[in-house]
Amino acid sequence: MKLFNIILFVAFAFLPKAEARRVAERVLDQGEVDRIFVAPGLATSLEFPENVKEVTTGAPQIFKTMISSADQNEVILTLSNTKPFKTNLIVRTVKRTLVFDLIPSLSKHQDLIVVKDTYGILRRDKRMSLHEKRLRHERGEEVEPPTEEDAYL
Repeated sequence: MKLFNIILFVAFAFLPKAEARRVAERVLDQGEVDRIFVAPGLATSLEFPENVKEVTTGAPQIFKTMISSADQNEVILTLSNTKPFKTNLIVRTVKRTLVFDLIPSLSKHQDLIVVKDTYGILRRDKRMSLHEKRLRHERGEEVEPPTEEDAYL
């Protein structure tokens, strides 16, 4: 059995790493964050199955985003800074909210990502927020005292 485990480990260690395809079609899990690799000087087009209402990025000084004037289902994304860093992108459509990590890269770039559909649901954090703890405490229910981590919920 040990020999089998060693052979399996060696086989997986030398498999090529998953690469970002320049043109891809995806079905996304709404409860997960998907990655998008963007190279300087190149644009990325994201196509969604329904109209996009809003696009927001954590670093608008680095990533420029716009809803296409030709097709309300399309978002155009460009990297416009010489010192980029990883940030996020939130896309709100008429039916759902999707979250992506935007990763600047000199070696990988994705030109077109077509989101065919989504599945799953947003997963609720199992920890109770400070607000929920306060409300339960006010009702006389027993709750654990706030922790340092609660300050970030």
